[in-house]
Formats: sequence, structure tokens, C-alpha cells
Amino acid sequence: MHAFTSSAQEQVYVQFKQDSSSRFRDGFVLVFQHQQWLKYNLTDSVVVTKGDLFDVEFSINNIQYKGIKGLKVFRDTAIWINEISMENVVVESKRQLIKQTLRGFEYFPQSDSVFMNQPLLYALQRLPFVSIMDDQIRYKNESRIWYRINGRDRRVLENSWSYILMAMKTSSIIKVELITDLPLYVKNKNYDLIMNIITEESNFRGVVLNAAVIADSRENLNKNFGFTYVRKKNDYSVTYTNNEDNYTNQKISKTTEGGVLLAQNRLDNTYETNNHVVNVKLGRRIDSLKDIAFSIQYRDFQNSNFWKNTYNNPVPLNDYRNSNHRKEVNAHLSYVFAKSKNIENSISFAFRTGKEEFRNDLIHLISRVDSISRNAQTLDKNVILEFNHRNVAKRKFRYEYGFQIYNKQLAQDFFLYATDSGSNKVLILQKADTMSIGQVVARPYLRLNTMGRKKSMFVCELDVEYFVVTGEGLRTQKLILPSLLTQRKVLLNQSNSISITGEFMYLKPSDNFYKLIQANVNPVEDRTGSLEVTPSKNLELKVEWIKTGKQTFSNELGIQYGFDILNFYTQFDVVSNRLQSYSNNDANMLAVYWKHVFDYSKKRLSFTVGPEIKWMRYSNQIMHQSFYGVVASGYVNGNFVISKNLGSIGLAGTFSSKPVTNQGNATGLSRYVVYYSKRFFKNKLVTTFSAENFMLKERKWDYQMNDGEFINTTQIHRPFRLLNVRIAYRFSTLKNIKPARLKSTQILNEFSEQQ
Repeated sequence: MHAFTSSAQEQVYVQFKQDSSSRFRDGFVLVFQHQQWLKYNLTDSVVVTKGDLFDVEFSINNIQYKGIKGLKVFRDTAIWINEISMENVVVESKRQLIKQTLRGFEYFPQSDSVFMNQPLLYALQRLPFVSIMDDQIRYKNESRIWYRINGRDRRVLENSWSYILMAMKTSSIIKVELITDLPLYVKNKNYDLIMNIITEESNFRGVVLNAAVIADSRENLNKNFGFTYVRKKNDYSVTYTNNEDNYTNQKISKTTEGGVLLAQNRLDNTYETNNHVVNVKLGRRIDSLKDIAFSIQYRDFQNSNFWKNTYNNPVPLNDYRNSNHRKEVNAHLSYVFAKSKNIENSISFAFRTGKEEFRNDLIHLISRVDSISRNAQTLDKNVILEFNHRNVAKRKFRYEYGFQIYNKQLAQDFFLYATDSGSNKVLILQKADTMSIGQVVARPYLRLNTMGRKKSMFVCELDVEYFVVTGEGLRTQKLILPSLLTQRKVLLNQSNSISITGEFMYLKPSDNFYKLIQANVNPVEDRTGSLEVTPSKNLELKVEWIKTGKQTFSNELGIQYGFDILNFYTQFDVVSNRLQSYSNNDANMLAVYWKHVFDYSKKRLSFTVGPEIKWMRYSNQIMHQSFYGVVASGYVNGNFVISKNLGSIGLAGTFSSKPVTNQGNATGLSRYVVYYSKRFFKNKLVTTFSAENFMLKERKWDYQMNDGEFINTTQIHRPFRLLNVRIAYRFSTLKNIKPARLKSTQILNEFSEQQ
């Protein structure tokens, strides 16, 4: 080693120098210090903390070379490396740490000298498109990860995975599989990928306790609490979450015909919401092949809107006071009985019941002391049963099949009251079963996966639903809804892959499209559902290229076509001078898109950027209109480590230009947050300060509705800036145990309106 002078105090620089004849010119230096993974070019100056231990290794042509462990420097330092010493290391270890496979990616922590015997949570940064923010793992811009240990699901502990990964040491991990080729029973639950951790020992026991409080500039106080207890063959988990919000906004609505103003209204709105959720999960591991698990969730949700008219033209409108209160219970019971490690059967049962009470008070003019109160009670009940069989015993041919049956009931009652200034209610009208609808579905499904000789894979997924809808005054609908997905993936080499995917699917209406009485009404607009809506149909074809190595990115090019799309169509009623919206299936859509994801990690900075450009054409059959345009959208996640003592700063955000709709367009939604995070007491206490959308105190959204005869423009002014302080306490005594698995079942392919 050769030292040279430096004026730095807290941080020093290390340079790696080579002989002119060395052929190691285009590689990377990999530095591990303070539980952080840092990546530099060989010619860069490496920044380390003065006097603190760090490890070094080298990456040449995607191959990892063991370097130097336990370095400590106190001034700027130069380290001379030569080809002889590097070649000696190559003989000891010449193995790729990251490998791209047909099913995703593989990582081998035991061969990773930098993360040797370190927490697995930090080492997972090695995987492509994976970032860690506040101990939460994200893949691209998604974070719904289905975890497994040695191929076995661990759903009961899903709220404690960051602590489990902290307790795992890389020395006991044989391999980590990041799987994007998802089984149907996982994909149906809207998870984005599977992370399977292959261990030498998977026995954990102990307690996980976490609590967090978030205070913001709107005087909201959000709280969450979690407790997980794992012992012997049992595991238990209890979580509680309370989220609240409140703000005021303005809505300005203007309707014209041929350039002539017909109506103009301005409203002020005060909005409040409060949501409580309690989860209890229990698991029992019967033996090495059998699990039973149970979970129950209770949710209590309330929100209210007070709409006050400040300007109406040409006729005055009533002020509205809306309140909505929903209570629901969800329960899941599953039994897993495997024949062997690779052949598994499961039975899942799910039940949900909910009651929603909506009250809409029409407050008359000031000269009147009475008002009208419209009340609606909605009851819904779902019962779902699913059987699944999965066989992965053969590498070249794997299959999965199952069936799902469910019964879904939805009923709505209506009450009309007259109230005086003292809020005394007099019943004017009562109508039970204003809406009563039932759905019965039987859905068998099949998934085949074959491996070709030339590093290729073919996947076929097929399911057929027998969908029956009945209701009072409704013609019974009996529909057969087939869905098909095929994918061909070819692994060109260990760093490049290309896949082609084609899919046809149905999206069934959610409850909101059926409800005749809607909760989201205001003085200038009424909404109503329809019992005649049918599922949407969607076709998609896409090609994706993924490259890992010095540059890690993915490119995806695709085309989408949808018809009979579920939507709410809005028209202007000249009699009431109000907008009338109703659900229907009269929209079509064609889109061509390009998606790109770029993963960057160098020195103390790491970020992922995912832009998307989409050309869209929407049309509706009601007025035979078409609207088209180019929409640019995307996301960014970034993190910069200041130092061990000073913490880290980060940026996360999404952006979108004006989206195209079946009746015009709207203002794009862009949000961002800048945050600073600092850890105390061996990572048990974490404080985070964040500023969301801090450059604008208020944001304006514009929406345009064109029904071929009238044009309505709506402008909404809403608070945008939000400052947060989060204090979280995390405590874990996890050691080794094997918990039971929880499986669940739910309704697949149900379309909800995007708000």
C-alpha cells in the first residue's frame, strides 16, 4: 500500500492502481461497508468512512473475484493490484453470483465474499431490479412479493419478512430464486413475483414486534402495530392499522353547447375519512407435508363529504352532506397436504360479509328549514371454495390445475326521509330490495410449463368460467368466459433473454357497476349502476428483452385491444341542469406501448427508472365518438447513503401526462416524495422525515367530458403538499423455527373503476 496526503476527515478515498499491461480494465470494484452495497468502476476513487472496516471484491465480465476482507484505512490510500494476484483468486472462485434463468434470476450468497455471514436482507440488493427502502424490498416499482423458504409458502408471517431476512445469515443460504414465472394460485392474488430462499436450515422461533406513528401537516395521526409470535409448530400474527385523512377542495363545473354556456357551478367540499383494520392469523404445522392456517380481518371504514354551493348558474342547487360507513369481515381457512416436496394439494375457503350504510342529505335553500335525507343500506356476502394441485417433480414438464366455485350476493335497500331543522326524521318511502343480485361461478383452470432443449420455455394457462347472474327483475345471464395465456421465453445466454406473451381475458364487473344508488354523488352529478352490464374483453401481445450485467435493463413492446369495456358514461340533463353518469359496456380501446426499466447502482447512489410511452385510442358506441393521443408515464426510486452516522436520503415518484378516456381526457397524475431516514439503537428505532409534492401547495386537475352534443369541463383544486414525520420501533428475537403456511382464495378478474 502507498499512502498520499488528504484533507478529508470523516471520509477518505481509496484508488486501485494497475500495471499498464493488465487486462482488467473494464470491471467494477464492489465495496461493502455499513451494511450497504456500493459499486465503482476500477478507475474510480472509492469513498469509505475513515477508520471503519470494509470489504472489497472485483467483478470482471460478470464474474465475481474474491478480493480483500477487513480493510481499515485512515487516510487517502492507493492499493496496487496486478494480474498475477487476480489470477490466483480466479482459480479459487470463478462463478457467477447472479444468473438469469427461464423462470427469473438466481443468486448464490455463499459465494459472495462481500456479504459473507451478513444479513440476507442487505445481500438481496445483488438481484437485478431489486432495491431496499426502509427495509422493504421492491422489484422494479412493485413490492407485493410472495415469499417461500425451501419452496414452501409462509403467508402467516407476511408482515414480518424484513425481520426474518435480517435474522437469516448469508452463510446459511444456498440460493435465492427470484421467480417471475408465477403459478396460478399466486398470480390470482395479484402478487408480482416469488422470492424462494433455499437454506441449509429454516428453523425460526421468537417474537417480532413493530409499531409506527405517522404525523402529517394536515393534522392526521396514522398508527400501525404488529406482533408475531413463532414457537415450535405454531405461528401467530396480529396487526392493527389506523389511517385517517382530511382536506378541503373546490370543484368548478362548466357545460357548454356549441360554445354557448348552459350551466356553471362552483362547490366547496370538506372531506374526512377514517379507516381501522385488524388482522389475526394463526398457523399450525402438522408435519413436514401438512399445514393448516386461518386468518380473519375486520375493517371499519368511514368517510364524509360536505358539498356547499358557492355559485350556481342558471338555477340554484341543493347543498349535499354525504356520509358512508362500511363494516366488513374477511376470513380464510386453508389446508395444505403435499404428497412429496414437489407434489402439493391445497384446499382454500374464503368468506366475506359486509354492510354499508350511505346517507345523502339534500339541504335546501336557507329560507327553508327542512331537507330530504336519502338512505341506502347495502349488504354483500361472498363464499369461495378452491382446490389446487401443483406438480413440479419434473423439470422439463410441470403442471398445475384446480377449480374455484363461489357464490356472491349483493342487495340494496332504500329509505327516504324528511328532516326538520332539529334533524328529526319522518319516513316518506321505504323500498326493500331496490337491488338484489346474485352471482354463481364455477371456474376450472389449468397451467402447463414445458422446458425446451435450447434453453427455452413454453407456458400455457387456460381457465373457463361458467358465470351466472340472477336478480329481481333481471333477465338471468348465463355466460361462458374462457381466458388464455401463452408465453414463449428463450434464454440467449446467462445475461440476455427474450419472451413473447399473448393473452385473452375477461374482467367481470365489481359491485360498484351494479349498485343503483352510488355513494360518490355531489350537487352537480348523479351516478347509478346497471344490472345489465357484462364482463369486459381484453387482448394483449407483448415482447420483452431483459439484459443483466454491466447494464441492467428491460425493454417491453406491446399492443392491447379491449372491447365492451366497463365504464361510467356521463351526459348533461337539460331538465335538472346536472350531469348524469351510468355504468355500461359501450367503450373500446386500442393501445401500443413501450416500457423500459433501467437499474443503476454506483458508489453511494442507487436508483431505478421505469418510463413508459403509450399511444391510445378510446371510442364509445353511445355517441360514436373517438379520442386518441400519446400518454407518457413512469416512476423513479432512488436512494443515496450519506454515511453510517448521518443516515440516507431518497426520492420516489410517479408521473403521467394527460390520460385519454372514452369521453375526452384528464390531467395526468404526478406525485413525488423526498425523504430522509436515520436509524438508532442498532436499527430498532427509525425516524423518517418526508415531503410529498412540496413544490406545490395546491394542485389543479382538469377533466373534459364530451357526449357529442354537450361539453363539460370540470376543474378540481385540491391540497397537494404534505409533510410527514414517521417514528417506527422494531424489535425482533427471531431464531430458528418452521411455521405453517396460509393459502387463501379470492374472486379472479373483477374490474373496478379507476378513481
